[in-house]
Amino acid sequence: MNFFKILSIVSLISSWMAKALEDGKITLREALELIGLLAPALGLPLDFEIADVLESPAPENLAAIDEGKDVVEPEIDPETGRPKA
Repeated sequence: MNFFKILSIVSLISSWMAKALEDGKITLREALELIGLLAPALGLPLDFEIADVLESPAPENLAAIDEGKDVVEPEIDPETGRPKA
């Protein structure tokens, strides 16, 4: 790994950390954002789309995940394989 790639990664992490820690905690959504930033910078392929992961739980479940509460699984549409709206 060359110096400029390392510098780029450190810069990504630093800017992400400043934003993520504004409220004093790191949420699941913020952790996934970091993965989405680092994987391409490191040349690593992702087997999933970060947007799909963030969109799949119902909004009330994202809040529950962020707060460490129990999550209710959304009903899945058999045609699309995605949660029903």
